[in-house]
Amino acid sequence: MQLFYAPDIMPPLYALGEEESKHCVRVLRLRRGGRIHITDGRGNLFCCEITDDDPKRCTVRIVSVEEEFEKMPYALTLAVAPTKSPDRFEWLLEKATEVGVTEFLPLDTAHSERHVFKPARGEKVITAALKQSLKAYRPALLPLTPFREAVLRPFEGRRFIAHCAPARSPEGKVYLPDALRPGETAAVFINIHANNLEDHLIPVLAPFDEQTEEEKYREFEDRTEEAKADFENDTMRVVRFPDGSIHSIYDDAFNKSFFIEEDRIYAFGPNRDRKSKLQTEESKALELVTDYPVKSWYPSFEAYCDEHRGFVKASDGRWGYTCNPNAKWDWWIPKSILSSGRTSRLHSFCERR
Repeated sequence: MQLFYAPDIMPPLYALGEEESKHCVRVLRLRRGGRIHITDGRGNLFCCEITDDDPKRCTVRIVSVEEEFEKMPYALTLAVAPTKSPDRFEWLLEKATEVGVTEFLPLDTAHSERHVFKPARGEKVITAALKQSLKAYRPALLPLTPFREAVLRPFEGRRFIAHCAPARSPEGKVYLPDALRPGETAAVFINIHANNLEDHLIPVLAPFDEQTEEEKYREFEDRTEEAKADFENDTMRVVRFPDGSIHSIYDDAFNKSFFIEEDRIYAFGPNRDRKSKLQTEESKALELVTDYPVKSWYPSFEAYCDEHRGFVKASDGRWGYTCNPNAKWDWWIPKSILSSGRTSRLHSFCERR
């Protein structure tokens, strides 16, 4: 398939520009009656027949159109500070276009090698990669944007930053493909030229940090009445042992040897195997209570708020928690990708919904 790019194509007839006409007639040696394909870069793939093989103004007739041709089930923004060498950045534009990036956002950071970015060459590279990889969706190349502005601009999706700062979350490192959800909208910030990411990023995001410990950003949210109602009415699942003692289903006395599936108690098989679903004399002697009152489990309302709900008690006696009402992202989530032999962590600042 010979693919051409024409953002302004409209049925029924269309005349290619001089450069594309020359390539079609002189280089590819296509003549009247030949077939080519044209995309408008917005997902439409036009099958066309050449009606005039003029090398300066090749005219085609649109035979058919396929909408949403090979549409990607996701949207990915790549935010990158242009490298000192233009060739490296152009290589990135080319390869990312071929794999299916939705848009490029060049970044101007405090330590950028280049604070001036001319998009004309980059647009040509993207167009060439689009035609070479036979895609109908052309990535957008946005203007050079200051890092702070890029981070705070409205974005419907999750955003990640590749960096080498120490991780804050105890979950450990996972690869970026494991962090992304199928079909989601995401943005990945890379190459931001910051030796200390926290100094670079936290001043920008601090007012929107859900986990911030700065009191000026936090407010107390009263949950006392809600907790009182739940304490009176909520129930929990417990296990009654043959001696009459009551245990939580999370107690070691129970879950080291037994498990629950579809409200039935089974004993673990060898190596804590659940597939065998063993029903032993010991498991049959246990009684699952699915509606045990939490009021009977916790010795006091205060213990319920502290242990079960994780609330804190304000100086005036109210129970609840402090939070940032302007929070837009949660915490540092260590995600790892391999880039040029280096391991980076990703910082996710997720829009709360």
